[in-house]
Amino acid sequence: MHGGAGSATSEIDNAFTRKWADIFTVVTWDQRNCGKSYDKNQNNIKLTREIFMEDGKEMTEFLRKYLGVDKISILSHSRGSLYGANLVQAYPNYYNLYIGTGQIVDIVENEKAFK
Repeated sequence: MHGGAGSATSEIDNAFTRKWADIFTVVTWDQRNCGKSYDKNQNNIKLTREIFMEDGKEMTEFLRKYLGVDKISILSHSRGSLYGANLVQAYPNYYNLYIGTGQIVDIVENEKAFK
């Protein structure tokens, strides 16, 4: 899961996942209305935590079914780490591994630090 908001990493993900793809099935997910999922018709939709969590749950359920597995691993970074960590907590039976890079723990304190 990429960070954000609004800046997808799908165009550059291959640079750091290509060796992993020799061992794992790598799926790059552009969060709603970013990167390949961008749709100007969605610009007026307020993106909320609930929407991102539901999208993450649906993506996970799709991947589990498509890949024929009970659990998947998830790697998320920056702002995406908020959703990745919360997905694993909300649905622990869906995941076997969580990796958070550039993990955000407190978004308010994070934003204060970078003013």
